Amino acid sequence: MLLASVRTVGADGPRRDAREQFLGIHRGRLTLTMPPQTSRVLSIRRLTGRPQVIGTNMHVLQGHHEITRLAWDDKTGRLSGRCRRATGMSGSLYLYVPPGYRPHFDFPLGPGSARLTHVGGNLWKQELEFQENKLEWSIPFDGSASGPAPTAPAEPITL
Repeated sequence: MLLASVRTVGADGPRRDAREQFLGIHRGRLTLTMPPQTSRVLSIRRLTGRPQVIGTNMHVLQGHHEITRLAWDDKTGRLSGRCRRATGMSGSLYLYVPPGYRPHFDFPLGPGSARLTHVGGNLWKQELEFQENKLEWSIPFDGSASGPAPTAPAEPITL
């Protein structure tokens, strides 16, 4: 099974109002219908069975350039990484959280928990603010992969 997300790119290139959507989980073929003079940039990832980054809104390659380290720790149930971007910029990581897992929130909410937002279904967004050109991040999760099999959302989720 594959995860797919998409960014719309117009004739003039990527736009700030570019549509970003999570297209769900697909087996085999994925068909898209596009308006004339547009293109779509797809981020296609294999399911790992654990929380994973499926893309970003920081670069058209959705993680290739800005994510410099990415790791999952089975013992602590923690997804962590390092991103790079110009100082003063912001951006978001999009995470697929499979059934059986859920983000762990500290109460009262600390800075890390407050920047994690449920977008819909199994999709979450981690907001990042770059005070320097490199940013270390870490997201703890509760649960395990023993939940039900993943399913695609009925409608694409707009990010």
